Amino acid sequence: MKQAYNHYVHYSLAKVANKEKKEEGKHFRDEERKVLQTAQERLKDRQYKFAVSHDLPKRYLKMINTVQAHSDNKYYPDKDIYVVKKLPF
Repeated sequence: MKQAYNHYVHYSLAKVANKEKKEEGKHFRDEERKVLQTAQERLKDRQYKFAVSHDLPKRYLKMINTVQAHSDNKYYPDKDIYVVKKLPF
């Protein structure tokens, strides 16, 4: 147990400290990005399962199976719209 603790403290937290030393707030931004990417991946999986279960066309399945096809949408609350920043096709 002590060995695992030492590894965590001396290795894992040292990586975080080095990231923060180079650029303040980088670790937090990276962790936030990972959470968003995981959520986008889960959303993609649910959308794909829904499309398959409702026998939607293969061309549509191919399009929604790519996370980048819908993960870069940006919401503008003042206009109440989403703007798609890029599509892979």
